Amino acid sequence: MARCFKTPGTIIMGSTYAINTTYPDYFQILENENVDKVYSPIRIGGFDAHLADRLNDRCGDFTDKQIDEMYNKIVKDISAKVK
Repeated sequence: MARCFKTPGTIIMGSTYAINTTYPDYFQILENENVDKVYSPIRIGGFDAHLADRLNDRCGDFTDKQIDEMYNKIVKDISAKVK
């Protein structure tokens, strides 16, 4: 919705890849760079599907320092785009 109305924004990603769910060329994308994502196709059943999901659990775990850095990036991005 934001893209079609030409509204800038920031996306905080978990285990999903930005290219699959948003517009990384348009939005500011923030991710936990300290965690390697494991591809988790939804069509795989059984143990492998659950294993990939468990391996990606840490993608949303941010330290206080990372949260502060994300906050600063969001404020900087908004400041640059709002006149």
